[in-house]
Amino acid sequence: MKYLAFLSLTILMSCTASKPTVNPITNNEGDLEGIITTENLKEAPHKQWYLEHYNEYEVDQNTLTQLSAVPNWKQNTQIIIYLGTWCEDSHLQVPHLVKIFDELEYYSFTLIALDKNKTSKNKIEEGDNIKFVPTIVVKQNRSEIGRIVEAPIESLEKDLVKILLREEYTPNYYNE
Repeated sequence: MKYLAFLSLTILMSCTASKPTVNPITNNEGDLEGIITTENLKEAPHKQWYLEHYNEYEVDQNTLTQLSAVPNWKQNTQIIIYLGTWCEDSHLQVPHLVKIFDELEYYSFTLIALDKNKTSKNKIEEGDNIKFVPTIVVKQNRSEIGRIVEAPIESLEKDLVKILLREEYTPNYYNE
């Protein structure tokens, strides 16, 4: 089962996050679970918070330039964003991150919606030690090089630069 979940995630990571590839599950409370797309977040009941926070966010262009200068990061990096459509931190951070990725023209990230127990029916999150959402896991060659947990330390852009340059970075709730 773990192999199938890993294989599914690997295949989906090569697809873009904006193209629907899987039908997510909607639980009894109206929250999404499983692999989702940005298009799912643009539909009711998530549309209002998603578009509000996406549109209000002003991307730090100076730091974006630094991020763009990191050699081959787009080709060598897999980013998995674990979120809860029920979670206020996810409501804020995920649209901001997607806007950053839109500015960078980086669409190879994966969005995985979890329930309030931080799990999904198909256990896609197993092995990534998700305790809080959102958790943004940054991997290269399928090995984690860093993560942003719940909220960035400085800003999403600056934290991503530190992670991709492999500078010292400790996320929130690191030891919990």
